[in-house]
Amino acid sequence: MHLKHRPKTFEEVVGNDHIKQVLKQWCENRTFNPIMFEGERGCAKTTLAHIVAKEFGAPDENITDLNCVHFSGVDNMRERMDSLHKSSLFGKYKVLILDEIHRLSAVTQQVLLKPLEALPPNILIIACSTEPNSLISTLLDRFVRFRVSLLNFTESEYLLSSVLAKEGITFPKWKKALLLEESEGNPRRILTGLSKIININDEEEVKYLLDLNNIEENSDILKLLRVFNTVNSWEPVKNELKICLKTNSPNNIRVGLMNIISGSLMSNFPILRGIKLYDNLIKAEVYPEKANLIMALYKSI
Repeated sequence: MHLKHRPKTFEEVVGNDHIKQVLKQWCENRTFNPIMFEGERGCAKTTLAHIVAKEFGAPDENITDLNCVHFSGVDNMRERMDSLHKSSLFGKYKVLILDEIHRLSAVTQQVLLKPLEALPPNILIIACSTEPNSLISTLLDRFVRFRVSLLNFTESEYLLSSVLAKEGITFPKWKKALLLEESEGNPRRILTGLSKIININDEEEVKYLLDLNNIEENSDILKLLRVFNTVNSWEPVKNELKICLKTNSPNNIRVGLMNIISGSLMSNFPILRGIKLYDNLIKAEVYPEKANLIMALYKSI
């Protein structure tokens, strides 16, 4: 649902009017600078990046969307920077979108400094980040930074109502209120949550699905619980926990697991095996958090 209704113009983007106004002026005056969009997952950072790229004049073939989670290496980044300056059959304008730029190593970030200092007028670099404070200060200084905010209630209600109207869906007030409350102004959560509860009329089931929808924003935690719930040995759980700890604090993992387990008990799909884990996670709240989280999972298998 969120991909189907992804905005393609500034006018279609709901909220963040102050940012859209500045970007529109840039596009009208052709005064582009390297841009960084900061904010929570699902707040339209990448969407805004693609709209700017199109307004800049780059065709789809000349827009490179690089997910820095899966990209590393100084040499690879140098090659990517060099390729921006090579001629293209599809026109002179090129855009590089660096999604989750904070996942680059400090050494790889250094590679970007010189190119960003003097970009030619036909090349634009746009970065998106949920954790800009993880970046080196010299790299942050190369960008004009925009903080993308969550939607307020009025904006959230407008987004949901417009999509419901386009889809020809009638929603009862209680379900609409629950979706808006649980989504907390996050546009992507509103639309992904909508797709999950369209045909569900049981209130407790709707609540559970919306809880899951919020957790799925961090799919690592959900995958960790799924592995725990389906195996009887420590090794697979340990490997999944290692992945989870790379991008989450021990406390976030602990609370995330507890939210999913407790929510499932109010649904038609209870995770009964998680009750023992829940009890152990409660005890894991005290310092040292990481050690206690590991032990809580290990003792629950």
